[in-house]
This record gives sequence, C-alpha cells and structure tokens, in this order.
Amino acid sequence: FVSHTRAAPPVEHVVAAAESGKYCGWPANHGPMRAWGDELVVAFTAGEFKIIGPGRHAFDSSKPQACWLSRSLDGGLTWKIEKPDALRGHKDPKAAPIGPATGGIRSDNPDCMILCGYDDEDRGWTWFQVSQDRGRTWGGRQALPDMGLRAINGRTDYVLHDAAGALFCFITPKTTGGEGRVFAARTGDGGKTWTREGFVGPDPLVGYSIQPSTVRLDAQRLVCATRRQDWSKSSIEIHASADDGKSWRPLGTAAAMGKRSSAADLILLRDGRLALAYAQREEGKICARLSSDGGVTWSGEMTLRDKAGNWDIGYPRLAQRADGRLVCAYYWNDDPLKECVIAATIWTPPAK
Repeated sequence: FVSHTRAAPPVEHVVAAAESGKYCGWPANHGPMRAWGDELVVAFTAGEFKIIGPGRHAFDSSKPQACWLSRSLDGGLTWKIEKPDALRGHKDPKAAPIGPATGGIRSDNPDCMILCGYDDEDRGWTWFQVSQDRGRTWGGRQALPDMGLRAINGRTDYVLHDAAGALFCFITPKTTGGEGRVFAARTGDGGKTWTREGFVGPDPLVGYSIQPSTVRLDAQRLVCATRRQDWSKSSIEIHASADDGKSWRPLGTAAAMGKRSSAADLILLRDGRLALAYAQREEGKICARLSSDGGVTWSGEMTLRDKAGNWDIGYPRLAQRADGRLVCAYYWNDDPLKECVIAATIWTPPAK
C-alpha cells in the first residue's frame, strides 16, 4: 500500500448511543450498518459497565448482554437508541429459545435487515434474526447449521444478491483450535438451508484471521477485509474472489497496526472506490483509507478522530449517505473511568 499520509478531511463528531451504567461497544460484531438515504441503523452490544483493570474491557461479562440499535433519520447528525425485546442476547434468561431455520432473508425487500449472534465462539450456538422493516420489528432466533465445521461464530457480514439468496462470511475455529478463520457461506432459499463456500485466506497457524467485511464489485467479484493478528503485530488483510465466494486469493495488506488489532469495515462508494475504516487502538485513533483499484493499492492513512481515553475503541461500521458524505460509527471513550459510547464521525472523502 502507499505509505504517504494525507491531511484529514473535514469531520464532525456526534454521540450515537450512550446510557449511564452501560458499556456500549463492538458494532462490528453485528453486521453492516444499514443506510436508506439519510436513515441509518447501527447495531451494537450493550452490557454492564465495570472497570476490570488495565488492558481489559470495562465490561461485566458475567451479566446479560443485549443487542441494541441506534437510528438516525438525518444522515447521522442525531440518533435515538432502540431496544427491541426480540434482540435479547448472551446470558439473558429472558431471551427466546433458538428455533429451527425457517428463512425470511429477502434481498428483493430493500428494507430487509439481518443480525447474527452467538453464545460461545468455540462451540457454535450461532443464530440469525431477520427484520423486514428496517429493524423496527424482528423475527425469532433461527439456528445456523454447522456446515460440517466444529463451530460457527456469528461475528459476521453479508451480501444480499438475489430474491432469496445471500452470501455471508462467518468465523470458525482454526485447525489448532480457538479463534479463528473466515469462511463464506451461502443460502439460496432465504436462510432455510446453507452451504459452505470457500475459506477466506489460509488457516492461521499463529494468531487469528477474523471479523470479515465483504463487498460485491460485480456479479462474480468480491473483496473481503479481515482482521489479522499474529500476537506480535496485526493488520487488515484484503482478499478477493472471482467466483462469487467459492475461492479466494490474497491481495495484500491495507493497513498495518500494532499489537492491539481491531475489526475494520469495507464499503463500496458510489464513485466505484472502496472505503476502509479501522482503529489504531494503541494510538487512540479512528482511521480510514481509500482504494481506486478494487483493494490492490490503498491511499495513505487518514485520521478521522484521535485522542481517545485509552485503547478500548473501534469496531467501526461505515455507510454513505444521500449527499455522498460518509458516516463512520464506532465505539469510543474519552475517559477510561467512564462508560464507552457509540460515536459517529461524518466526513467527506477526498475527491476521486
């Protein structure tokens, strides 16, 4: 990738979700941020705030978690939290049982929205839920099959491609156990049945390659960004498929990071470029890069926001609004002794 640095574009920062006593985090765990013109919806994890100690998320993992939504109707300037009862999550005794897959994924419905969840990254227990009305109401939790794998982790993204079909990227444990590696999966009947497609990148013998973000360039070509960590360093790696997810080849590194990695988000802009957002956690920054050649080469790093309270930030989601500006949602803290919030940065990418 190109190593020179560009000046940051004009930006404005807003709070998209915050609540006293709640740790609001990890929007990348719940799939893409959806955009319908200037209506935006981002999903995130809401849990109990608790200071654990240096280097730890300020999050009480023994308490129930929920998936909440934040919605904007004005292109990301103002937001409102929504707490759908159907999206109760990990360790919540009031969560509805996980039922069999009955489908409902419809890319012929532009208002269709999908969320995935999981209870154990090494044993599976992953489900999906479908909304037909932009996330205002939700169907029940539907179990994903194992697709011949030991487990599936639903920290996912998806590409809808026809009336009933969709391509998803999930995580499964690597050969030596634990997190993990990315694979593509397809449903051709709205989610009733699933088939496993190609693995995205080689099996990582050291560290992991997880949390995919995938875009479609045309009927057959896909580009996927993954979070790569080998314990001494981390990066965002780019992979390409020319056969609609059946096989993948590496394109290279889009961004190098330090020891603390973070998920990234990749979207296709209306002018044909790719936009990538990620966190430089050790530097307390939210960053972006652009590609004009399908992810082969990348611009210099643009800082969208800096001076975080500590490393516990990131997991961004991107969307392009009606006027062409970009909205980047992520979790953030100004003070490590206070709750993390979901923040959003609105910015204008440099001209093509």
